Amino acid sequence: MIKINLENDKIILAKYGEKAWERLNEINLKRATFLTYTVAFVNLILLMIDYIHKEQGLWTITPGYVLLFYTHVVQGIGVLLFILSYLIFKAKINSSKDLSLLYVYSFILFLINICAFTSGWADQFIHGEISVYIMSCTVFAVFFYLKPKYFILFYVQSFINFLIYITMTQDNLQILQAHYVNSTLSVILSMIIAITVSKMMERDTIYKYNLEEIVNERTTKLKESLETVQRLERLNLVGKMAATVGHEVRNPLTAIKGFLQLMKGKQSEPEHIEYFDIMISEIDRANSIITKFLSISRNKATIMNRGNLKEVVSSILPLIEADAIYRNMKLIADLNEVPDILLNEQEINQLVLNLARNGIEAMEAGGCLTIKIDQRNDKVILTVSDEGPGIEQDILDKLGTPFFSTKETGTGLGLVVCNSIAERHNAELKIKSSSEGSFFEVHFKIPSPKDFEEATSAEWN
Repeated sequence: MIKINLENDKIILAKYGEKAWERLNEINLKRATFLTYTVAFVNLILLMIDYIHKEQGLWTITPGYVLLFYTHVVQGIGVLLFILSYLIFKAKINSSKDLSLLYVYSFILFLINICAFTSGWADQFIHGEISVYIMSCTVFAVFFYLKPKYFILFYVQSFINFLIYITMTQDNLQILQAHYVNSTLSVILSMIIAITVSKMMERDTIYKYNLEEIVNERTTKLKESLETVQRLERLNLVGKMAATVGHEVRNPLTAIKGFLQLMKGKQSEPEHIEYFDIMISEIDRANSIITKFLSISRNKATIMNRGNLKEVVSSILPLIEADAIYRNMKLIADLNEVPDILLNEQEINQLVLNLARNGIEAMEAGGCLTIKIDQRNDKVILTVSDEGPGIEQDILDKLGTPFFSTKETGTGLGLVVCNSIAERHNAELKIKSSSEGSFFEVHFKIPSPKDFEEATSAEWN
C-alpha cells in the first residue's frame, strides 16, 4: 500500500493541489445547484406553513411570525434568482472557473446569512431558539469543500451578524448567554470539521486522479537514490582499497624507479636505454593511478577557505590554453563575476584540469573548449563544454564508475576523482551530452554569512 503524507510533501501538494481543487470546485458547483432546488422546495413548504399560521391568527398574537414570513419571502426570491442565473448562464458558469466560484461562494454567503438572521432575529420573537443557524453551519461544513481561508471568512462574517441580531432581540440575559456559548461552540466545531473534511477530500482527489504520476515520480526518485547509494558504495570500496595499498605500493615503486634510472645511466646502447624509458614511463603511470586513488580515499577533512571560483580558474587557464594550442584547438573562457564560496583551491584546480583535459581529449583538431562561470539563483555554476561527438546514453549512465573508461589508456578514475571533489565541496556534478558536444556542470551552493564564519572558526581551531 502506498501512503503519502501530503502535509509533509509540499512538492506534490504544490504540483497537484490546483488540479484537485478544480475538481472539488466542480463538485461544489453541482452541490450548490442541487441545494438551490432543495431550498426552493423547502421554502415553498415554509411559506405554506406561514399561511397556516396567519389563518390561525398567530400573526396577530406574535408579530415574529410576520417577520419570519418576510424572511422566507426574501430567501425564496434569492434562491429563485440563483436558479434563474444558473439556467441562463449555465454554459458560462460551467466553463469559467471564476464564474463558478463566484456562484458557489455568493450562494453560501447568502444562505448562511439568511440563517443567521432567522435564528438571531425572527426566531427570537417566536421561540427563542438558534437551531436554524447551528444546522446551517453544520450543513455547510460537510456539504462543501473549500480552502480554509474561505470557510473562516464565511463563518466569521455570518457569526458577527448573528451576534449583532441576537444581542438586539433577546432580552433574557440567561438565554442570551446560553446562545453565545452554544453558537460559539457550533461555529468553532463547524470550522474544524469543514477544514478537516476539505483537506481529506483534497488529498483523496490527488490520490484518485494523479496516483499513477505520483508513483512514477517516487519510483524515479527511488531509482536515483539507489544509483547514488551504489555509486557511493563503489567510491567507498575504491577508497578502502586506496587507503590499504596505496602507500605500500607507492614506496617500492619509487625505489624501483630510482634503481632503473641509475641503471639507465650506466647503459650505452640506445636499444637498452629505450627499454628503461618504457619501464620508467609505466612506473610513472602506475604512480599516477595511485595518486588518483589517494585523492579518492582522502580521509582527512578538506580545509575549506573563502575564495572566488573565477580567480581560481583564471590562475590555471594558461595551463589549459597551452594544452589546447598544442593540440591545435581553441579555448574560450567566459568567466563572469560571481560571489565567493567555500573551496579548497588545490582540489578545485584538479577538478577543472580533469574536466578540461577530458573535453580536449574528446575533440579532434580545430575543436573549441569552453569554460564558463556564472551565477544562477543561489548557486555558482562551473561549466566545461566541448565540441566532441557526444556521449551515448548507455555510456553516459556508466560515467563516474571506477575503472570504466572509453579511452585506450584511461584508468576510469578521472571523473571518480571529480565526483569525490564535488561531494567534499557540497557541490553537484551534472553531465549533459548531445551530438554537438558534452557539458559538464558543477553546481556550488553560495554559503550564508554564518557558513563563512563557521569555516573560519574551524580553520583557526
